[in-house]
Amino acid sequence: MSERFYVAPSENLTIEITDAEARHISRVMRLGAGDKICLFDGKGRECEATIESVDKNKVTALADNWVTRSVLPANRVTIFSALPKSDRLKFMVEKLTELGATKLVPLATSRASVRPKPNTIAKMRRHVIEASKQCGRNELMIVGDECSIKEAVELPLEDELRFICEPHNGATFQPVAPGAAKPCNFLVGPEGGFSDEELEIAANNNWSPIHFGKSILRVETAAMVACIAGNEMLSGAQPPPG
Repeated sequence: MSERFYVAPSENLTIEITDAEARHISRVMRLGAGDKICLFDGKGRECEATIESVDKNKVTALADNWVTRSVLPANRVTIFSALPKSDRLKFMVEKLTELGATKLVPLATSRASVRPKPNTIAKMRRHVIEASKQCGRNELMIVGDECSIKEAVELPLEDELRFICEPHNGATFQPVAPGAAKPCNFLVGPEGGFSDEELEIAANNNWSPIHFGKSILRVETAAMVACIAGNEMLSGAQPPPG
């Protein structure tokens, strides 16, 4: 399989590859004129291309016909999540990309110990590209800007499933028939959990409290399990007994 590189969507057959991708081609992979590469545009399309010229900051390639190819699950999953620390954040972004999450939105909560710095979102988006190159994904996972839990729960999500991960009082997430699947949205809290006020805000906006078992999961683990659950068309949480 040819090496994969991300480019902005284009209808041109002659493609200019710049910045980090060009440096990866020229300095890391040491590819040159005549070498074959695979390009993907982050919107679902890919093509084989032949390198025509290589400069340290710009590579020109001739693209073959673009084709649409998706490896994503059928269901759409959005994760609103507090952010874990340092390398755990990169790991979470990579794995959510590999698992097929549609969108990841950093969630500001009262107990969050990590808030994105100005360059954090840009780094997260770059991690998405790198993970997509590796896993064969052609549609980039969207990384949204940070939002508060109030902003998240008040989004217009008509006919979509809405869950807040609450390990202490939530209901166990249960599967339903595949035909019942709908786009899924999950709120994942920080290490200290959601505050009572945040849980009340979610409940007042019809977000159902759920958990994925008896263990208390780390932020990145909960986000990944939620993504898998949504992709596998799991829903239908029932109110906890008694």
